[in-house]
Amino acid sequence: MRMIDWMDKKTKRKAKNKIAAIKVHVSHPDELSNEKIVEDYYKHLKLNSNDLLECFLNTNRFVIDKDLSLLRKPVDKNNWMQLTNVIDPNAYYYLLDNSIQISTSMLQNKLFQYDHPKYLNYGTIGSIIGHEITHALDDVGNQYDKHGNMIDWWDPMTKKRFLKKTECIINQYSNYSIKGIDMKVDSFNNQGENIADNGGMKIAYLAYTKWLRKNKKYELPLEGLSYNPKQMFWIAAANNLCSRRRLNNLKYVFTAGSHSPEEYRIINTFSNSREFSKDFHCRVGSKMNPVNKCIIW
Repeated sequence: MRMIDWMDKKTKRKAKNKIAAIKVHVSHPDELSNEKIVEDYYKHLKLNSNDLLECFLNTNRFVIDKDLSLLRKPVDKNNWMQLTNVIDPNAYYYLLDNSIQISTSMLQNKLFQYDHPKYLNYGTIGSIIGHEITHALDDVGNQYDKHGNMIDWWDPMTKKRFLKKTECIINQYSNYSIKGIDMKVDSFNNQGENIADNGGMKIAYLAYTKWLRKNKKYELPLEGLSYNPKQMFWIAAANNLCSRRRLNNLKYVFTAGSHSPEEYRIINTFSNSREFSKDFHCRVGSKMNPVNKCIIW
């Protein structure tokens, strides 16, 4: 935030306060470890082991009834049982609560391990957490204050400058195409995710380099690889998004996906990063170090 020159002081102060106020929910609610609470919660759910369709319909009805029972009741923002799915390997930013949820399924070996080299942890789960933090100030998050109330709290000129910067992101992502698909990414509707990818990667990198300055002697390269710790951070982050999709699935991602295709998420985010081009000594003007970068945060 200190390096940002397009945001006025008052808005910047409020933005800092919002980030500082983010609540972080990790793994699962304590209530799920209480057998009595869990049994009471599901006591009206009827399941028949001999009829799969009936189980499916009853479960859907149960979930809908639970949701409807909350109507016209005070919102309990501390009850994050309503906000997350502990078996879904994902992380979320919840606008109305200004909170981040990191499910139990995220805390697995590929994404996080206490005894892993820190460049692996920061590059994987670190970039995911950074992504969710950035959602607090993206094109939708900037419409909500630190309490989760929808309110216009940005200075008009700051918002105008922000929109100008988001145009760069929108245009950049819409100019890429993948062989075999004569389509363009819907970069307007998924601009928030693209903003979060770029901002989140920078957050994770700055956090890692801050740790590295104090602990460099403990950070060793991976055996058999010649990359230094900073380069390994980027490799871990890219590996986090590595995927292979069928052509029909890619077409769906292009037209209806909330995220850009993984290839774009890696190449565009990294090519917008001065830190990446410095760590890999990319020539100025090359594909991964363009002269004109789209940088918001």
